[in-house]
Amino acid sequence: MRFIAALVLGLLVTAWTQAGAHPVQGKLRKVLARSRLEHQLERQVSTALQAWTTLHANGARPFNSSDVDDLFDRHKQAAVRLTVRNGALSATLPSETWCHSRARAVKRMFDTVVHSRGLPDGLDVVWNVDDRPLCPGSLESVHAPPLIATCTQEGFADVPGTVVEASRANVDEAALSDSLPWQTRSDVAFWAGSTTGRWLASGGRRTIDNWAELPRSRLCNISKQHPDILDAKFVKCAKCEPGVWELVTQVLGQPDPEGYPTAEGQARHKFIVDIDGEGYSGRFAEHLGNGAVHFKVETEYPTQLTQIAIPYVHYMPAYHTLFSSIEFSPQQRI
Repeated sequence: MRFIAALVLGLLVTAWTQAGAHPVQGKLRKVLARSRLEHQLERQVSTALQAWTTLHANGARPFNSSDVDDLFDRHKQAAVRLTVRNGALSATLPSETWCHSRARAVKRMFDTVVHSRGLPDGLDVVWNVDDRPLCPGSLESVHAPPLIATCTQEGFADVPGTVVEASRANVDEAALSDSLPWQTRSDVAFWAGSTTGRWLASGGRRTIDNWAELPRSRLCNISKQHPDILDAKFVKCAKCEPGVWELVTQVLGQPDPEGYPTAEGQARHKFIVDIDGEGYSGRFAEHLGNGAVHFKVETEYPTQLTQIAIPYVHYMPAYHTLFSSIEFSPQQRI
């Protein structure tokens, strides 16, 4: 278990501190020295692995490749398996093709560790790249190898690893601050994203237009009612039944034809809203580097990054109760 803890910690520290790919470029780096960051990460990993550590300290047998086979078979739809044999790192991708880009991002993080620190032969781990945790928090899960994941949730045993998007974030806050000084930025808060957050349907088994109930839809509706304080829009439909996207855009407006804005486009605003979709928000790491004030809506899917970021220092917490009084009127329903 010490090796697993060291591996997870190594991945976290390397992904967070590699030159040119720091997920927060300035805001967190100014607050957290590397020694403090490593201490926090080590404490997180130790806490997440406590159940396995206790089990093996009491004489449980070490895990073997058959145990990892079983773990991967259970979660292979949305998990990547990484192994080191004869000094070479290989990855077995998930069976679901939509997960492949994330799985390859995890593989690149492992490649970084291989080149900077090295990984021993015999390494064999499974990493969940889904938006949500997959491993139930039961005694049975503790008797299997730990499943590393991007996020976790109460009642699940997934061990939080590096947020995949953090390894891709490469925002130069100083350059943005020079090119877009604070006083020149828009006072209108900004959000843009896709319609993740449940498979969208209108009618059918669901008698209510369920897209209208989702937090992101409510956020866009606030924007429609109060465009002077919030610019929130969908840029695409990630999970819509046929025809629903057209109906959604009729009510909430047409998406920006240029799609999701660049970091520079977001940095034109003083305030950025961050809100979960189907699972954790992958944009949080990117948002922290553009010099804006970030309003992060409370999450049910804590990640390694959200556990380190400090409320009212790195972001302003917002709450789902914000949406409780925001309803679609009958005229707005389809």
